[in-house]
Amino acid sequence: MADIVGSHAPIIALGILAILFVAFAWERYPPEVVAAGAAALFIVLGLIPSEEVMASFSNPAPITIGAMFVVSGALVRTGLLDALANFIVEQATNRPVLAVSVFLLATITASAFMNNTPVVLVLIPIIIKLAQNLDIAPTRMLIPLSYLSILGGTCTLIGTSTNILVDGIARQNGLEAFSIFEIAPVGIFTVVVGGLTLLLLGRFLLPDRRQEGVGTDNGDSDYLSEVLVRPSFKGVDQPLGELSEFQQPGLRVTGVRRGGVIERSELDERVLAKGDVLIVLATTSELLTLAEIPGLRVGLRQVMEPDPEADLRIAEAIVTPSRNHTGTRIADLALGRRAGVRVLGAHRANHIAGSDLSSVRLRPSDKLLLEGTSEGFEELARSGDVVSITQPVARAYRRHHAPLAVGVLIGIVALAALDVMPVGLLALVGVALILLTRCIDSDEAWQSIDGSILVLIFSMLIIGAGLQATGAVELLVTAIAPYFQGMPPFVTLLVVYFIASVLTEIVTNNAVAVVLTPVVISLATQIGVDPRPFAVAVMFAASASFATPIGYQTNTLVYGAGNYRFTDFLKIGIPMNVIVGLASVFAISWFFPL
Repeated sequence: MADIVGSHAPIIALGILAILFVAFAWERYPPEVVAAGAAALFIVLGLIPSEEVMASFSNPAPITIGAMFVVSGALVRTGLLDALANFIVEQATNRPVLAVSVFLLATITASAFMNNTPVVLVLIPIIIKLAQNLDIAPTRMLIPLSYLSILGGTCTLIGTSTNILVDGIARQNGLEAFSIFEIAPVGIFTVVVGGLTLLLLGRFLLPDRRQEGVGTDNGDSDYLSEVLVRPSFKGVDQPLGELSEFQQPGLRVTGVRRGGVIERSELDERVLAKGDVLIVLATTSELLTLAEIPGLRVGLRQVMEPDPEADLRIAEAIVTPSRNHTGTRIADLALGRRAGVRVLGAHRANHIAGSDLSSVRLRPSDKLLLEGTSEGFEELARSGDVVSITQPVARAYRRHHAPLAVGVLIGIVALAALDVMPVGLLALVGVALILLTRCIDSDEAWQSIDGSILVLIFSMLIIGAGLQATGAVELLVTAIAPYFQGMPPFVTLLVVYFIASVLTEIVTNNAVAVVLTPVVISLATQIGVDPRPFAVAVMFAASASFATPIGYQTNTLVYGAGNYRFTDFLKIGIPMNVIVGLASVFAISWFFPL
């Protein structure tokens, strides 16, 4: 068996690669599962030495990618991205063209320095709100949001995981490391061409559908709640309109209860007094942020005070369709006496649940935001009053930590640009600073890392190393080199770009980057041209995926949020692929002479 494999190792390796690509396109299993299976096959068949397998885990690219996921998560947790987006939406009424332009420019800029998947995830509800304010169908803005975030990611080395991955593999194949802004001129040119293409063709090719249900469940429901002002609150004796805590985009004060009477007019001028209760509508994140402010108590008062040493946690629960409590006021539900659980807010789909929190009469499917101990939630689940007790996706914003998170990102970019230290090491130091300063909790930091992408990358690195170890790369290059030998370098670059582009639409972009990078470097060397432009071509082609909703993660996000059809992406995406591809190849050949 070993002799058979040894003598036919390159053919067997290429055969496994072909099956791998077919399995990617088939989509029966997730990409990371397919890649892990193929990597295991390389190991079991002895197509890659064990030391090469372990060396794949020393590649700096996956570590850098994971660290940048954490930095991106910190920027989201501190509310910076959300605050910027909501500020732009507020300006849309007076200057709509400027607001949209600034919003999209901010999307491009953010995507150049942080992972674009969380950028798009945060901005989807914002762009839908912006479209509604401007009386534009959200379907005409969600695809451009995804496309521009993709283009923005091509402007720096840390903009996409693909760029970092190609850089790591290129270094292993003898190329000098790419600096953080080395590809920026190509990226900026591509952004301009791609943006103009969207502007000119979008009006004809983007769908204009205003169907119901366009949106996304981002885990941040609007809750009706109440906030008690205690004597220790710093805003006592100040007008409500001057308190920044209550002027956030995801929070609206609808009334002030004083002495049992709710006032709902001229709230901004009302001076807060101790004992006032503010009736608010707020997202989960904003409500939890208020709960952490000294001097404020969010939610209903608990009859039995919790043990100060108790480990309290937050959960969401759905009210069951039971006759026992349907129509019952929340204040009469006695969750505190029975389970030691306190109600922080109530959410009812498409309606405000009541005039204030205590008077809400429960209906089936109402969602409650609760605070309690694990034991209390277990008791509540046994009671049958609620079901689906889960931890909310949203968390309290840590706005005071936003300058620290921004400073870490700026430090990574600036020091990498000055070549003080490799970007991977800078990112690791940045993660340590973010965790030590509590910009983000450690559990949330690890949750922000997309484990499936890292498994996919490590598996593909093993496969890529196996292709080289067996001589499969050399065999493939030897077979195709004669066809490129007499071809002008620009045409060769063009062919390489569009091969990578087509493959990216069919299989995952990181897999394409790992497989093609060593191939094109060897091909360029064999035909006597500089391999660096070809590595850049793989970077851009494997990132700039527009023609299908499955070619890139951000496309998949807006595909569901906008209720698009598959053909919607084909109509605008194919012209984008062609035009952006031609622009990229021209810019690469200009800034990286062949």
